[in-house]
Amino acid sequence: MSLTWLNCLWPPGYFMTSGGTVKILPIGLKIYSPIKISIMEQTTKALVTLIETGNAVINAIQDDNKVDFKESMQISIKALGLIGIFKNLGKIKEELKNRTQEEMCLLVETFKAKFDLKNDDAEQKVEQGIEVLAQLVMMLHFTKAA
Repeated sequence: MSLTWLNCLWPPGYFMTSGGTVKILPIGLKIYSPIKISIMEQTTKALVTLIETGNAVINAIQDDNKVDFKESMQISIKALGLIGIFKNLGKIKEELKNRTQEEMCLLVETFKAKFDLKNDDAEQKVEQGIEVLAQLVMMLHFTKAA
């Protein structure tokens, strides 16, 4: 396991690079760095939009398993962001193709900061699963590149 992935697993919400520290906040990324860190901007926006739309659906159905008019409007407003994802699929594909380990780690941390379930144990298991999948993807990517 590389040092980069160890950083992903340590203090929740923080990521250390050779150039500085990145902190993931619930409202987005906060970067403390003397050097420019490349962030997969379109991919991160798409991930946040998908999670926020999913959270709106979960919040709408969790109380009575029904979606009322107000809740459907909230879901619709969040879902409007999906249009931007489809418009930027080419950029997202390119960002994912050219990702670095640091960028993948930031994407995982962004997911963990935005993803929310009422059941904290289930939430933690999903987040751990995403971390493992990201690690596998990166191992396959860098094994293939070598």
